[in-house]
Amino acid sequence: MGIDEAHTTEQLRALAETTPDALITIDTESQIQFVNPAIEDILGYSPDDLIGKSLTSLMAEELGERHLDAVDRYLTTGDRRLDWDYVELPGQHKDGYEVPLGITFSEFTTDGDRFFTGILRDISERKQLEAERELLHTAREGVIEAESFSDGLTNALRLLGESMNWVYGEAWVPNEDTDQITWEAAWEADTDDLKDFREVSTETTFEKGKGLVGRVWETGEYEWIPDVSTVEESAFKRTDIARESDLKAAAGVPITSGETVVAVLVFLMAEERPVDERMVEVTRTVAANLGLLMARKQAEIALRDERNLLSNILKTTPTGIVVIDPDGEFTYLNDRAEEILRLHPDEYETHPSFEDVPYRTLDEDGEPLPEDERPYQYVLRTGEGIRRNVQIEFPNGDRRWLSVHGTPLHNESNDVTNTVFAFEDITELKRRTGQLERLNVLGQDLTDAESFDEACDQALTAAHDILDLSITTIERYNAETGRLEPCARTPRVKELVGDDPLFKSDRDLPWEAFVQNEAHAYSDLEQETDLEADETPLSSAIIIPIDSHGVLISGSPEPNDFSEQSVTLAEILAGNTESAFDRLVREATLREQKSELETKNDQLERVQRVNQEIRDITEALMGADSSTEIKQLICERLADSDPYRFVWFADQDLATDEIVPVASAGVEEGYLDAVTVTADTSESGQGPAGRAIRRQEPQIQNNLQADPPFEPWRQEAMQRGYRASIAVPVVYQGTLYGLLNLYANEPGVFTEMEQAVLTELGEMIGYALNAMERYKALVSKDSVELEFVIRDFSDPILNFLGDEEAEFRLENIGKRKDGTVRVFAAFEQVSLEAIQSFVGQHAGVDDLTLIRERDGETIVELSLAADSFIVRLLDRGAVPTSIRGTPNEGRVTIRVSKSASVREFVSLFEQQYDDVDLVGRREAPEPVQTKEEFERAYIDRLTERQQEVLKTAYFAGFFEQPKESTARDLAEILDISQPTVSRHIRSSEEKLFSMLFGDRASK
Repeated sequence: MGIDEAHTTEQLRALAETTPDALITIDTESQIQFVNPAIEDILGYSPDDLIGKSLTSLMAEELGERHLDAVDRYLTTGDRRLDWDYVELPGQHKDGYEVPLGITFSEFTTDGDRFFTGILRDISERKQLEAERELLHTAREGVIEAESFSDGLTNALRLLGESMNWVYGEAWVPNEDTDQITWEAAWEADTDDLKDFREVSTETTFEKGKGLVGRVWETGEYEWIPDVSTVEESAFKRTDIARESDLKAAAGVPITSGETVVAVLVFLMAEERPVDERMVEVTRTVAANLGLLMARKQAEIALRDERNLLSNILKTTPTGIVVIDPDGEFTYLNDRAEEILRLHPDEYETHPSFEDVPYRTLDEDGEPLPEDERPYQYVLRTGEGIRRNVQIEFPNGDRRWLSVHGTPLHNESNDVTNTVFAFEDITELKRRTGQLERLNVLGQDLTDAESFDEACDQALTAAHDILDLSITTIERYNAETGRLEPCARTPRVKELVGDDPLFKSDRDLPWEAFVQNEAHAYSDLEQETDLEADETPLSSAIIIPIDSHGVLISGSPEPNDFSEQSVTLAEILAGNTESAFDRLVREATLREQKSELETKNDQLERVQRVNQEIRDITEALMGADSSTEIKQLICERLADSDPYRFVWFADQDLATDEIVPVASAGVEEGYLDAVTVTADTSESGQGPAGRAIRRQEPQIQNNLQADPPFEPWRQEAMQRGYRASIAVPVVYQGTLYGLLNLYANEPGVFTEMEQAVLTELGEMIGYALNAMERYKALVSKDSVELEFVIRDFSDPILNFLGDEEAEFRLENIGKRKDGTVRVFAAFEQVSLEAIQSFVGQHAGVDDLTLIRERDGETIVELSLAADSFIVRLLDRGAVPTSIRGTPNEGRVTIRVSKSASVREFVSLFEQQYDDVDLVGRREAPEPVQTKEEFERAYIDRLTERQQEVLKTAYFAGFFEQPKESTARDLAEILDISQPTVSRHIRSSEEKLFSMLFGDRASK
């Protein structure tokens, strides 16, 4: 080898070492004999990895087989099917992916051996640029060819998604009305896994700066999130559903037009990936071009839609539109104009000129318009617009009203080049306006109608003369018969059915409309209802309810004989009639109310008189010394007050159930001797007195002559001038103290108001009688002890003692400062838990406090309910002195005033218990409540401060007459304020009086 040849070899070797292209030499067996270092940059293999290996290791399997076949064919036949000068083939990278290569082949021989050399160039970047250009071109075409802005976005999403291996893409478009960006379109790879993500997205909106979409919208810059399933919701609002849908990497790219973001594209893939600058750059490049295309597309679509809208408006508008040139030729007529003017094109699609139109133009009075005043000539002559109503008359005499609006079109020289007219057929409007004006007059006339019949006649006249509803009737509802009955009908109705109704059944269509309060219009009764042909002579009908008054019925023997306007006008007529009927009802109601008010004023005056009597009676009761005096005083005072004719007070004989008169006043004339009244359910107990006792409610007979049941006393009452009666039970805290009976000399006296006043009087009398009993019990020097044995095991306490084999005794009874009654009771041979369970399950006891538990005996303090039996005994002035119970019986001993009715207390026990006997009655020379007991009870009610104030006042002479000290003096002594002294004294006095007369709250 010479110097030159050696030098050349070194140059070639240096070139092979430094060139960026890969050089590979193979033998005829495709074994690699030489490869330069560039192969590692292109396909990832080092030269040492490849020397001696088959060239097919750098190819996909299928391509490798084709290569071996091609080499064999070439060596055998010399046939080459590839362009050795340049061919593009994919190479297999060491990491498994393909690399696009540009390859040049050559062949040489050394020492008789054949070799092949290839130069391999990585053309990935060029291929990528070509793909990007193709993508941009395809995207442009997809947007341009799209029918709508949304379709264009969808095409762009699909192309970008498929080319960049995204699995989902979506487009968001700003909403100018809400300042939010909303979902517009989406694309997804062939999968159903993203359905939920897409549904959530369609319902989601973003504000600027919120979430990925909002941030891209605000900044106009792209944003990449490597994994949306792991970020906070503030970074990606849909992170939860993205996680469920296995979506990770996401990119947001703005589409801008000028400086405005017109849309935001968001793409997602199923794997986590850091920012891919190539993908971002490609997407941004496409998006940048799409911005201009989208803006142009939106403008094109808007213009196309505007033109289509205008064309459709001109075609479908109910307004006629024509364009007439200065020569009088119609250059444009829409369909409505042809219809209104009755101008139709000939076979050449031309219309007659304006001079040849088949109608005359008239003014509003029906007179022909002068030629120069006709709208076309006026606009052409003056160059000004016009707006007026005209009539046109056709050769057959048919006239139509038109509302015409015309304007000229001018050129640059201000010459009129065309005239444009828009006009509406207002014939029906004119007719309806006339009808409405006449209906308004009818409405005014109806305000003068003085009866329902007169109002019906006026309405029917209007239906016939104004609305051309010749077959019309009004039927009013009769509340007494529950039917619709004719009020008035037009003559044509009488011709059709005579005096019979238009519908045979009284529960037919008119009744349904009335009950449902819903108007109905039937174009064909036979087709639209189940009516038989013989049920009505009508084939079409309008049935309109007149509220609760009745119905208006209009009909025709022909089907489809009513227009919508007829129905509307009929509804207006029905409304006017309804207003007239309402007015008539109001006037009748006002008359009734006036009469009723006069009656109530009379009643109020009478009640006021009764109230005054009651106030007088209340004052008089304060001085009564006995129950007998109270009862007689009540009767006398009430009998002196009109319209009461006779008043009597009665007690119930508990042994015989007879209602026994004990006091009376007024016109009696032997009435009480002539009648026998009982409280049982026999015939003598069916009157007001018996019912009042049994029901403990006032019983009224406001017309003794007519109101049953007042036999057998009716005749006796009528003979004495009694016309109405009321029996008022005298009850206080559930205890009956008697019965007050009042008789009036006129019927209808005892109204609800008067009943309420007399009921209150009964309660007040009961309170007074109770207070008298309590007073007697306190002041009586002698008393009576009554002992009862109870064997009623349905009673809860006796049943409890029997079940537990226990015993019970009452230790003490007292009232606390809050007015509640407290008892101390001892139980033997029973656990506290059992006692607590019993108390919790039964009414009559509000709470329980343990006092002592020792040697099988449990002493507890109980708070009694206001309606308990012991409280009722105390309210009647009785004092329980002993209450004991065993598993076999209960024994109760009470002390009552000597003047008290023993029978009443026996009755109280018999009403409380099914099995009870009075076993002992002993007189005692001592009061019901001793002085010491009364004092102790009173002191228990006072607070320590009240006791201190009361003692100081007493010893300071505050209660002397005249006073030896004042409240101011007491305040200085006690070092408290004067109002505080007065409040303590008043409170102490109130507690004393409540012990004497009962609590005011119970009154």
